[in-house]
Amino acid sequence: MKKLKKKNFVITILFILLFKCSYTQITFNKIPLNKQLVGRDLTTNIGNIIIEGSVSNLAIYYSSIEVELYRNNKIQTTTTKTLNYSSNSASFNFNIPILAELVNYSIKIYGLSESTRTLEKEVTDIVAGDVYIIQGQSNAIAFNYGSSNSYVSNFIRVFGKGTDNAIDLQNNSNWFIGIGDAGTGTNGNTGQWGLKLANNIINTNNIPIAIFNGADGAKSINFFQAPENYQTSLASNYSRLYYRLKTSGLTDYVRAVLWSQGESDGNSTTITQYKNLFIELKKSWLTDYPNIKQIYIFQTKNGCGGFLMYIKEAQRQLAYENSDVQIMVTAAMTHHTDNCHFPFIDGYEKFADRIFPLVQMDLYGGTTSSEINPPMITNAYLSSEVTLVIETDANQLSIPTIAEDFELSNAGSSVITNIQTSKSDIIFTLSEYPGANPEISYFAQNSGSGNFIVNTNNLELVCFYKYPIKTNILSINNLNLNDKILVYPNPTDAVFFVKLPITKDKIRVKILDLLGKKIFDENYYSNEFRIELPNAEVGMYLLKLELNNKIYTKKIIIN
Repeated sequence: MKKLKKKNFVITILFILLFKCSYTQITFNKIPLNKQLVGRDLTTNIGNIIIEGSVSNLAIYYSSIEVELYRNNKIQTTTTKTLNYSSNSASFNFNIPILAELVNYSIKIYGLSESTRTLEKEVTDIVAGDVYIIQGQSNAIAFNYGSSNSYVSNFIRVFGKGTDNAIDLQNNSNWFIGIGDAGTGTNGNTGQWGLKLANNIINTNNIPIAIFNGADGAKSINFFQAPENYQTSLASNYSRLYYRLKTSGLTDYVRAVLWSQGESDGNSTTITQYKNLFIELKKSWLTDYPNIKQIYIFQTKNGCGGFLMYIKEAQRQLAYENSDVQIMVTAAMTHHTDNCHFPFIDGYEKFADRIFPLVQMDLYGGTTSSEINPPMITNAYLSSEVTLVIETDANQLSIPTIAEDFELSNAGSSVITNIQTSKSDIIFTLSEYPGANPEISYFAQNSGSGNFIVNTNNLELVCFYKYPIKTNILSINNLNLNDKILVYPNPTDAVFFVKLPITKDKIRVKILDLLGKKIFDENYYSNEFRIELPNAEVGMYLLKLELNNKIYTKKIIIN
């Protein structure tokens, strides 16, 4: 008798379960996940929760579907849509706007019939915000040697993780709170500087951030390229990152890519090869993530990876030649004891804090009076046979301790005997004339900090390799005294006029003393203009006129 009762009980439970399964006949084609970030419209600051599905009335008849929207657990709106059945099925769709703010939204979806209101689905902790890609080698994974846990935020989100296992990737369609101290095998990995950067953006703009970190350690730039089958296969790094963004519906919401890579190319990749591979990768990114506005490169620091100057020069040229690529220096940051990676303090934390002002200015309309770009070489020339001038795009340079790590090449036996700065220029004294085709490189140190030339924001000079030096511009023994350019009166008491042949083009005018120090630098748009040098000391100066890619010089005497 007891066995019969037990059998009947099991049958009853199974019947109830089967009835419940058949009772719930809603199929969702699109629905957000718990903790999901939806992309925001940059104009309206609104993101949309998309819900699409269908209802079968074979087991139950719902006359309508209702969606309640909650903001911080307080109901905001209720939206109801009537179902129209055809062949026992009715489709529905909702587009529910939410503001991009530091607030969690949730939804409850009900099926309505004449006598019942049945909760079919609840999704919590939805936000709207911006999306960033972090890509590169282990210094983009960036999870060791200190902790970034103090910057964890409920509004930094990650879809899945940066795994290289395709099966693991496909089996993990979940959103997580971002974690900085986590490698590619941990759900929610952002990397430490990725977490800190997202935290900076959140605190400044009150906008949630999603980080997609696709980095893979010890890989060359070729490893990150997009293969032909990346949309159908998960065998490549590019395809796995693309799969995460495509699956989460965020390919159109990526705002920037941040790139830290190069160590694995040090001994095998030329400047041209690296640039070409990066440009190809950039083309792929812009095709699949069409709303990327900027790409940020961290110039690789000397250390592991062999000879890195080809890579560092390629990175500099990429930033110089592409308006949508910017570079940030890492040379003055402190390496970990492995001479390859960085601790969080004075390392990965600085990655974030240095790049954030650029992100804020480029993507959020921020303004600043600080020099947030590192100083970059723009020209190199001899102002005399033994004076080399490097011009930069900085406002003001300084040498906090001493300057070193510069090297001449193709310069015979000439060596650098002294280095000083003058406004935005670096002035080198050479031991002798370096010949007709000399070059100069800036390597920066392998380890430690200090002995760097920096701008007013304490950002060190961008490294460069074998930059050509112009040797025929301002040699006093061979001044270009073009009769068509008039300078009068000369000698002068510090006020004089310059007259050129008629021109409508911009003229850049520089005045230098005989040591190559720049005392005047202005642009003019007329063929005749007045110059005042009230603070100039008595002596001879060199007037340098740059016009239509040609350079003219005159000698000025102030008495």
